[in-house]
Amino acid sequence: MGYDLDFGQLYAAGESGMLSIFHVTASGMTKIGESFVEPIAHSLAIDAATREICFRLKDIDRHPMMRVMRLGA
Repeated sequence: MGYDLDFGQLYAAGESGMLSIFHVTASGMTKIGESFVEPIAHSLAIDAATREICFRLKDIDRHPMMRVMRLGA
């Protein structure tokens, strides 16, 4: 999971490869989106300065892989 403080958004990724996006307020949380990233893309990090979200993917031929997506794009 990752949280974008500036936009009040929580990002949750799971083993299924789905990324769920929630808008968080003082009164609760509302799901605002969902997208398929890739199977096993359950680890993520958010760079608040660039608005990028990085996902650790399955190794290919013993090489680590990462997918980078720009938030709000």
